[in-house]
Amino acid sequence: MLFDFDDTVFDFHKKNRTYKDIISLLKALKKINCYLICWTGQENIDFVKQYLYENEIPFDSVNENPPFYQSNSRKIYANAFLDDRAGLKQTYGELAKLLLTINMKNI
Repeated sequence: MLFDFDDTVFDFHKKNRTYKDIISLLKALKKINCYLICWTGQENIDFVKQYLYENEIPFDSVNENPPFYQSNSRKIYANAFLDDRAGLKQTYGELAKLLLTINMKNI
């Protein structure tokens, strides 16, 4: 699962936005062993990682394919995208429904 950094979990445009719903969703996805890739155009990857750590936002890699998908392509593998510019509301809803379904089966 790939999530965008700027304006999805980080207030890039400094509009005093919070992203607690997205962060909660990412934490729940991590609990069911989803591999989380943070995608960013930020040049300072150390800043991105530090921000994610400090804000307890789970991630497995930044701008890198997962180890189980080997490719020389620059395109990052993902089966779902959380991105402020690409259907964030719809993807959020579908992932929340997935989590609900999984949790119902575990009762």
